[in-house]
Amino acid sequence: MSTSTEKNLWPESEEEIHSILTSPSSSQTFTLPSGRQIGYATFGSLSPSAPTVFYLHGFPGSRLSGIFFHFPAKALGIKVIAIDRPGIGLSSPLQERTVRDHVKDIRNLAGHLGVQRYAVLGVSGGGIYALACATAIPGHELSAIAVVAGIGTADIPLAGMGWGNWCIFQGFKYCPWLIRLLQEKALAAMTSIPKEKIVAMTIQKAGNSTWLGGAHLNDLPLLQDQAFVALMLEIQQEHFVQGVEGFMREGKLYTSDSGFRIDHIAEEVQVDLWYGEEDTNVPMSMGEEIYRRMGGGKDGKKRFFGVEGTHLGVISGYRRRILERLVERM
Repeated sequence: MSTSTEKNLWPESEEEIHSILTSPSSSQTFTLPSGRQIGYATFGSLSPSAPTVFYLHGFPGSRLSGIFFHFPAKALGIKVIAIDRPGIGLSSPLQERTVRDHVKDIRNLAGHLGVQRYAVLGVSGGGIYALACATAIPGHELSAIAVVAGIGTADIPLAGMGWGNWCIFQGFKYCPWLIRLLQEKALAAMTSIPKEKIVAMTIQKAGNSTWLGGAHLNDLPLLQDQAFVALMLEIQQEHFVQGVEGFMREGKLYTSDSGFRIDHIAEEVQVDLWYGEEDTNVPMSMGEEIYRRMGGGKDGKKRFFGVEGTHLGVISGYRRRILERLVERM
């Protein structure tokens, strides 16, 4: 199923973004009985009665990336709660955590906030966590799932993935020490070079497909937009605020046994899958395989949306429609 993208991919200004990300609602915390802290941000509607969607960020990402859905969520009267995973942003580390451990965090946070029924939205690297939610959260709590250009379990082939991402995944699997070394050097550069200079360098180099590591040329308008690049940098800096351990744990989870099976997602769970025809970060073939393992759409509760767009294009271009679908299913 192909759907046309929204025309204006990133209309928000850097000033608007800065105002939202520096507000108290973007840096909230909740302490579990164990003493571990969960960091989260609230976007969209702040009304206590607004339909709630828990947003699971990409890789590398943080709760701040929930701002991608802030403006359409606000227009639709939806509350989007974006959560930092353990060891990332404001969330305390959790040694040897699993994918399903984060599902427990989501349920604990929902209970703390008094949210009895909610949807889950997993974007890019958050996709596998959203799928885990679909296998573990009871139906009286979970109304619907949306996976947007999302990574699946490690046993799904990487065919169609760009060489940059493919190399990173292989590195996590076979030589994580090298990935750690490279990421530590990248983090040192990220923290020593002024933000303005990094943004300018990114925009200047955006036309170099080798430097992009396989990013699609159709992403260039976004990668040369100053507000968007500055936002992406802030999101990534927040990911690494505690160092590289959270990043390394994420990589291990993406490339090892996830502890659940996609074909165990119950028939009654409502799932939307959104994948881009031009996506070389998380190829559409991965989404198609996830859809196949869920049993396809024979009951109408599983829907696959193969849409025009790249990885960034699907996330930024279909934001409103993705949320509209979730609300319909809630």
